Amino acid sequence: MKLNKFLTAAISAVLISVILASCTARKSEESDYTESIASYTSAQTDAPENKSGITSPNSFTAVTLDGGEYTSDDFSEADVTVINIWSTTCGPCIREMPEIAEYAKTLPDNVKLITWCLDGAYDYEYTKELLSSLGYEGITLIGGDGDLEKMYFDIMYTPTTLFVDSDGNIVGEALIGSPEKLAETYTELINKTLKALGKEEMK
Repeated sequence: MKLNKFLTAAISAVLISVILASCTARKSEESDYTESIASYTSAQTDAPENKSGITSPNSFTAVTLDGGEYTSDDFSEADVTVINIWSTTCGPCIREMPEIAEYAKTLPDNVKLITWCLDGAYDYEYTKELLSSLGYEGITLIGGDGDLEKMYFDIMYTPTTLFVDSDGNIVGEALIGSPEKLAETYTELINKTLKALGKEEMK
């Protein structure tokens, strides 16, 4: 009898230990899962705010005016990419282009400037000749898929200038129109973007 009682008590103790261990493991898994969700949510919350009302170009492949390709992955080459969106029929766009061309040459390695000509695909040669006469030698997008297609329908005015981080997120507000002091305005907005990303500002 005593042996049976002893065996029963021992088996019960083992079963209780197994159940408790199982509960502890489950709680640990739940805790890991909760921490993982909290970490993900925090990462999403920490993303820079897009106040432009324009779709961020996180995923796309574009054709460039010189026949090349530019994708959202290319944003990773800089902390900030400035995208000047224009058209060949926009007077203010054309007037500011020589200043944009000069300004682009002054930027540090961690800041890039590209343009996107909304109607450039309709007449490659004219667009090339126009940009050449205005002194711009950088990358110009003329069409693409994915988020670039969505952005096309979001653009209400030209010129529109966007400031994008290395993941393709638009940071802050869009610059609508051609500023009176372009270099000064661009530098101020680039520095605001760099500051929002925790990066060192341009001098």
